[in-house]
Amino acid sequence: MRITAVEPILVDVPLRTPVHGVHGVTAVQRSLLVRVETETGAEGWGNVDPTPGYSAVSAEHVHAAVRALAPTLRGADAFNLNAALASMDRAMTEASEAKAAIEMALVDLKARTLGLPVHALLGGRVKDAITLNAWIGTVSPEQAAGEARAWCERGFRTAKIKVSGATDEGIERVAAVRAAVGSRMALRVDFNESLTVDQALAFIPRLEPHALTLVEQPIPRHDLAGLARIRRRIGIPLMADESVSDPAALVEIIRREAADL
Repeated sequence: MRITAVEPILVDVPLRTPVHGVHGVTAVQRSLLVRVETETGAEGWGNVDPTPGYSAVSAEHVHAAVRALAPTLRGADAFNLNAALASMDRAMTEASEAKAAIEMALVDLKARTLGLPVHALLGGRVKDAITLNAWIGTVSPEQAAGEARAWCERGFRTAKIKVSGATDEGIERVAAVRAAVGSRMALRVDFNESLTVDQALAFIPRLEPHALTLVEQPIPRHDLAGLARIRRRIGIPLMADESVSDPAALVEIIRREAADL
C-alpha cells in the first residue's frame, strides 16, 4: 500500500469563550490537519495545534513544512512508519510538529486499514478512561473562583491555573480557587516561562500554603541550569513543559535533575 497524497489543511476553530492566557487572549484556535491517502483510497488523519507564544512555530509554518515533506513520502510504503520517519529526517532536520502530524496520520491509516484501535499498534491500552484537567486563565480572582466551582460541578478533579509573572494577583487567583473548591480538586500552576530565576525562587514559596500538586515551566525553556536551581530550592514538585523541545532536551533535563516530571 503506497502513499499517493499528503495534504495539509488549515482549520480555524472558534472557541465558545475567549481564553485569557499568559501570552494573551485567544478567541480562535488555528489548527493543522494532515490527511494521508494511499492508492487504495485508504486514508488517515493527523493534527497539531500550535499556540502563539507557547509554540515555537505557527500553524502556517507547519502547513508549509508538511507541503515540503509531501514529495518525500509519495510512493512510500504507508505501513512502514520507521522508513517514513527516516525519510522525513533526511529531508528536513527540524519541523518536529509537521513530522508528528504526518506520523499520526500514518498510524491512523494503518489502524483503520487493519480494523484496530490505534492503541493496539502502540503496545495496547493502558487505561480505560482518560481524565482531563480544567483550565483557568489569567482572570480576576473572583472569576477564577467561579470558573473553578463550575468545573468542579461538572466532575473535574484537577485544574491548571495560569499565572503571568510574580504578581500579588497571581497569588490571589490561586488562593481564591483553593477557597472555592477546598480539597475537591488538585491544583497546579502554569507560568508559561513568565518568571526569571530570582523571581521564581522568591515567588513560588508563596504558593506553598495552597497545596499545589506542581508548578509548571516558571522560566524560559532553554535555561535548564536555572530550572535545576529552582527545583532544588522549592517545596513544590516542578514540571518541565516548553523545555522538552525534543528527545535530546528531555535527556538533558533528566541528566541535570532539572524537573520532577
